[in-house]
Parts: sequence; C-alpha cells; structure tokens
Amino acid sequence: MKRFLTTILWLCAAYLGFAQTAIGVKINSPASTFTIITPIQSMEGYNVEYFGKTGVVNSGLFLRMPIKTHFASQIELMYKREAIPYRPEGSDLKLQDRRHIRFDYLEMPFLLQFEGKKWFRGFGQIGLAPKVLLLASYSEKQNSEKFNMTQYFNKILFTFHVGGGVMWEIPKWIFTVDARFSTNLTPITDQEHVPHLYFKDAKSYYFAISIGAGLKLPKNKNEEPAIQEPVYPSNEEPVYQEVKEEPIPQEAKEEAAPQEVKEAE
Repeated sequence: MKRFLTTILWLCAAYLGFAQTAIGVKINSPASTFTIITPIQSMEGYNVEYFGKTGVVNSGLFLRMPIKTHFASQIELMYKREAIPYRPEGSDLKLQDRRHIRFDYLEMPFLLQFEGKKWFRGFGQIGLAPKVLLLASYSEKQNSEKFNMTQYFNKILFTFHVGGGVMWEIPKWIFTVDARFSTNLTPITDQEHVPHLYFKDAKSYYFAISIGAGLKLPKNKNEEPAIQEPVYPSNEEPVYQEVKEEPIPQEAKEEAAPQEVKEAE
C-alpha cells in the first residue's frame, strides 16, 4: 500500500507543471447524500430491518489534469462515512434509538472525465477507487457510546464510481457541481462471524452531490522568464548620403523679384 501511494504522489507531482492543472476542495451536501449496505442478516437470532442513512460526510481534495480536448483526469483524496442503522423486525424504534454500525474510510478515486469545450459545460465521469478503512464502530443508539469493530472488516476495498455534473471555468478558477454513485467491488469482510450483523455477502451503495472549487496552476511555474540579450551599438562608421540641391523654377524667381524691389525702396 505504501508503494502504491508513493507512486500516485509521484505521478501527481509530475503533472503539476502542465497547463490548466487545478487543485481544489470538494464538499458534499449531507442532505443529498445517501448510503445503504445490503443485504444484511442478524447474527443475534432475530430478523432485522435495515435502512439507508443520509447526513453523512464525503469531503476532501482533488487534482484535475486535462489530457486533451474533451478529456481530463481527476484524482481525489476524500474522507467518506458509510453507515447502516437497523432495528429488530416489527419494532417501532425511531432513528435516534436504532442501532448503528459506521464505517469511516479514506478514499482515493481515479476518474476519467469527458466534457464539453465551453466555459460553462457539462461533464461525465467514470473510475475506480481504493479506500482504506480508518474505523468501524457500533453503537446501541445513534448518539450513544461507540465500540470499535475495525478488526472484523477488510482494511482495503476497491469501489466503482460513475456520475456527472456541470463545470464553470474562468481564467484562474474552476467551480463544479457533480452527482456520483459508487459501490464496492470487493467484499466488506471475509469473516463469517461478525458481531451483530452478517456482512459476508453485503455490498455498499453510495450517492452524493458535491460542490467543488479549484485554483488553476500556471504552466511550468518553475520556468524562469527568458532573458533578452542587450543590443550593442554597431562598430561600423555611419554612411552619409550626399544631398543635391535642385534648381529653383523660373516662375518662382520672377515672383520673388518684385518683392526684392519693394524692399529696396
């Protein structure tokens, strides 16, 4: 994993000198973010009802690098929370009284974007992402004491991403609004026995709407400006051109003669 992250950081650094590369932040709208993990079975001898969860966080940084006309790549580093609230089947427990299992991840999507050419344009995106489990926790109620369950789940998973949005580009900034769906490609756990719920065959589904703002970096920012060589005066002697006087026309002489006579009087 360390070697993988080192390679990614090296590639990011190599791209920073290219034109129109942008680095920025992304923040999701918790009210329009939805996560659900399914199917789930109880490990406690009774059936359960499980629900989706809104109000979760999915925010972080992005690096966007144009490839050619209509195409760009985007790398993100995002904090992502997934959760599953559940209750015994047939009970009427409200959200705040339901049991919760939460997953906190650090996710790094690698996306290929295809887009229009205008300053305000739409775009689509598709890609893959490794995500690292930071913490898995269980609580009897939504806001009660949390218990660590990280050891029961896989540390690294891979997910598939697809979505689209709109982008507004001005000379130094880009602003985006995008909607994205993601789901895991690898198992949440390989263990048969996990406390509370059976996750062996479970899949997570995640939908989020986010806004982003990025600063476009200058091309070759370390490049020094070109220095112009001073222009020295030439050692060659100046060349003078002989100017010949043209004869005065006869009519001009006759007009000047009366004036000379008057001056003499």
